[in-house]
Amino acid sequence: MLEYLSISNLAVISDVEIEFGPGLNVITGETGAGKSMIVQALEMLRGGRASSQWIRTGQDNAKVGATITQTDILGRLEEFSDENGDEIIIERTLTTQGRSRVRIQGSLSNIQTLAELTGELIELTSQHDHQKLLSSASYISMVDSIISQTDVFENLRMSYESLEKAARNLDDLKQKLANRTSRMENLEFLLEELRSVSPKAGEYENLLKLRRKLASMQDILSTSLWAEELLYSGDSSVSGSLFEIIRKARALAKSEPQMEHVSDILEEARILCTEAAGIFRNLGEFEDADADPDFVEARLHSYEKLIRKHGVEDADRLISVMQALEDEFASLNEVSFGVEKLEKQVLSLRKETADLCVELTELRHKAASDLEKRVSQELGHLGFTGAVFRIEITPKKAPANAEDWKLYNGAFLTPSGSDKASFLFSANPGLALRPVSESASGGEISRIHLAIKCACVSSSPQLTSIYDEVDAGIGGTTANAVGLKLKTVALSRQLICITHLPQIAAFADHHFVVSKEIVDGTTSTTVRALSLDERIKEIARMMGGVSPESLSLAEKMIKNSDLKSAYPAVY
Repeated sequence: MLEYLSISNLAVISDVEIEFGPGLNVITGETGAGKSMIVQALEMLRGGRASSQWIRTGQDNAKVGATITQTDILGRLEEFSDENGDEIIIERTLTTQGRSRVRIQGSLSNIQTLAELTGELIELTSQHDHQKLLSSASYISMVDSIISQTDVFENLRMSYESLEKAARNLDDLKQKLANRTSRMENLEFLLEELRSVSPKAGEYENLLKLRRKLASMQDILSTSLWAEELLYSGDSSVSGSLFEIIRKARALAKSEPQMEHVSDILEEARILCTEAAGIFRNLGEFEDADADPDFVEARLHSYEKLIRKHGVEDADRLISVMQALEDEFASLNEVSFGVEKLEKQVLSLRKETADLCVELTELRHKAASDLEKRVSQELGHLGFTGAVFRIEITPKKAPANAEDWKLYNGAFLTPSGSDKASFLFSANPGLALRPVSESASGGEISRIHLAIKCACVSSSPQLTSIYDEVDAGIGGTTANAVGLKLKTVALSRQLICITHLPQIAAFADHHFVVSKEIVDGTTSTTVRALSLDERIKEIARMMGGVSPESLSLAEKMIKNSDLKSAYPAVY
């Protein structure tokens, strides 16, 4: 049960708290008072979309919170229930940046988890939901909602997904097979080019360095030979000349001591000269001197051709390109074997999916018969005397361009089954049945939709049902019948109904009025629970205005709304 709802800074609502009760909770108020924002707040709690434009002017965020209690479902939702196991507190905050923060039991959560949780606990029927009856696409889901063997839906979905995946793989493989010969010839040519070069890691960069060396090799060799000969090995080398000078200087050192110092300086110079000559000698013996410049250029050209052809930035990537092409070539060699295997798998999955579709069709026929009886009974309670309602389950027609794997023995396979549903209706005995969308008026559509919702109640796990102006297009005794039906449904579950009809408001177990007031130039919406006297005045207002006559009638309507008065034979 939705026990408590709080709304802060949401459009015209500044700060509102509502304590709902069991049974039928009715919300009324003038048009534009802010009832729609209460529905919007409830939709936010169900994980629905929210816009930052809804935030009240001048505020940083809007906040919606709720307390849900006394529900058997909490036993299945242990991660959300509190220590007592009988209460869930949820909160959603909307920021001006359009972001949402969700808390469940005080802990941060997310929109998806919120939607999964409240989807189990709260059902919301908007004022336009009845228009779904104008489109047959929604009918099959209404039938499915009362099928208790829910595992068939998941089994069918999983089987169909496996079938679709296998069929797509088969199509891809067949396409590869169709292009196999030409592709393999192309791969052989590409691999032959790569193998002829046989790229090695780092070789391209080394070849570039070698090219630069070879370009200046002749100058290096000639200069090195000339310098080495001049410094050391030549007949009049610098090193030899220094040696003679040092020898003579040392001989004179006995008579002139400074000659010893000069000899030491020259000896250091001779040693350095010899070392420099050794370096020049090594340069003259260049390790790549025998490298063939033409071979280097040809090798680099082969690399660069492959780099351009395969669109790689790094020559080393050619190694992985070659491996990928070899893998593809090997894969294409095995394609024919893969096609045969996948064809068998697709056929098996088609049969499995078709069998599940047949199982679901049988369940739908039983459910349709059951729902048909329930809806017909509910229609009688809603003022349709002698009306006839029928549900037909027929095969879904495959589109002309349907892929072969989606067909099996004439059935069109989809993840939701092979059926479509038709809702037929006749408001008057003796008249031919016609599709609901063609035969029912706006008010009749609203009541038929309500009848279907009521018929599905016992099969639905939701604990609180919220109806937003589901009474559109009805009035008079019909409105009274709708109110009585809502009151009856509310015996087994909590209902929250937003209405403009006094006949429905009269049946309320708890009545709330939404009003709008202007304080200091700012509009604000308030919601308050009504006492019995206040209810009488509000219902009188809803009938056209407060007067002694309308007050008397309103009091009488409330008194007669008791189920004992409506069903004296039962109570």
